[in-house]
Amino acid sequence: MALPLSRNRDYGSGTPVASADLDDLQDMIIAGKYGAIDIPIDGAAFTVRGPNFAATMPAFGDHWTFVGCTPPNDTLVASLRLPVGVKINTVKWHINKNSQASGMVLTVRKRNESGGVYTNSNVDTVTAATNGASYIIVTRSPGYRIVAGDALHLIVSIGHANHQFSHAVLNVQKDA
Repeated sequence: MALPLSRNRDYGSGTPVASADLDDLQDMIIAGKYGAIDIPIDGAAFTVRGPNFAATMPAFGDHWTFVGCTPPNDTLVASLRLPVGVKINTVKWHINKNSQASGMVLTVRKRNESGGVYTNSNVDTVTAATNGASYIIVTRSPGYRIVAGDALHLIVSIGHANHQFSHAVLNVQKDA
C-alpha cells in the first residue's frame, strides 16, 4: 500500500529522501487525494419537504419524529457539498421504524446539469424493511463518483408517522 493511505517507506534521521517519494507527495497534493473518510450528516442538516409535513426535531436535536405527517408524501432532504471526483463508498442511514411494518425509503439522488438541461435520477435507493423498536443502521454501497454538474441529495421518505430518523454517515474518498 502506498500514499495517501500509508507511507511509501520509513526514513531514519539523515537518510536522503527518495525522489520517487517526493514525486508521489506532489502528485497527491495536486490531486487532493485522500483515503476513505467518514462524513457525518447530522439530522439538523435535513430540511422538511412535503404537503403536510409536521416533522419535529426535539430541542436537543438528536432525531426527527414524524407525528402528524402524511406518508408517503413527506420527506427530509439534505444537500451534499462534495467536490468533483469524490467517490461515495457507503451511506449509513440511522433510522428507527418503531415496530411499524411500512417501509421507509432512503435515497441518494443526483441532479445533473449539462448544457442548460437538468436531469434527476437516483444513485441509490432502498426501502428499509427491517422492523424493530430501536435504532438500526441501514448500510448501502452506491460506489458513485461525482462528476461536473452534479448536485447530490440525501432523501428520507417516511412510511409511517411513528418512524424516526437520526442521521446519516457518508464514507467517501478521492483517489483519482
